[in-house]
Amino acid sequence: MTRQDPDEPVQAGPDARSDRGFRLGLIAGAVGALVTAAILAAIVVLLWPARQGASAQEQLAALQSQAAQDQAQVSALRGQLAASDAELAVERAARRTLEDSVAALQAQAGQLRDRLAFYDQLFPAGPAGTVSIRAVEIARVPAGLRYRVLLMRSARPGLAPFVGSLRFVAKGARDGEQIGLPLAPLQAAAAAEAPPQAAVTEASPLVPLEVDQYRNSEGILAVPPDFTPTEVTVEVIQDGAVLVSQQAPVAF
Repeated sequence: MTRQDPDEPVQAGPDARSDRGFRLGLIAGAVGALVTAAILAAIVVLLWPARQGASAQEQLAALQSQAAQDQAQVSALRGQLAASDAELAVERAARRTLEDSVAALQAQAGQLRDRLAFYDQLFPAGPAGTVSIRAVEIARVPAGLRYRVLLMRSARPGLAPFVGSLRFVAKGARDGEQIGLPLAPLQAAAAAEAPPQAAVTEASPLVPLEVDQYRNSEGILAVPPDFTPTEVTVEVIQDGAVLVSQQAPVAF
């Protein structure tokens, strides 16, 4: 058996060297893991705020874009609303004008109905074709007597007009006596050129008459200078027969 010198270094065996290497490997691995973890943590810490900032900027940009689109839509809707208000104002004005026109036409129609009812009352209720005297006015004028006679006729459409004549018979005083005297119409030329004393005409005392539904006959009757008429009878004559007559006083 060989004794070892105490001063000689002790040399490790193969088992001791293997155990030491294993422990060194564990320590190196742990250190490497820690370093790697630290590096990853640093990367996460550095990159996370950047990603968060980028995401916020993208969201802000998206919100701004959406707000711009909404503002454009609001502006478009306001434009449409303004156009609709303008159209509504025009339609209201047109409606008011139409309502005023309708009211005016209704009022005019009412007046026409009243006038029609008035004239319907004037028409005679006799057989078709019957002529009646509705009004007579006789007035004294320098040239003689001015007359106005309104005649009405109950006639259906298509019925031939009435053809006859008017005759004027005056009652008055001559030389202190009351007499009846037919009066002839004064000729227009004689009325324009001759003085009243010479305005008596020798024309026929009958005034031609033609009536369809109504007729307003006007003229001047010649009056002898020595005759003072007080009343005039108007007669409608056809084929020599007196169909209707009406008296009217002379207005001075």
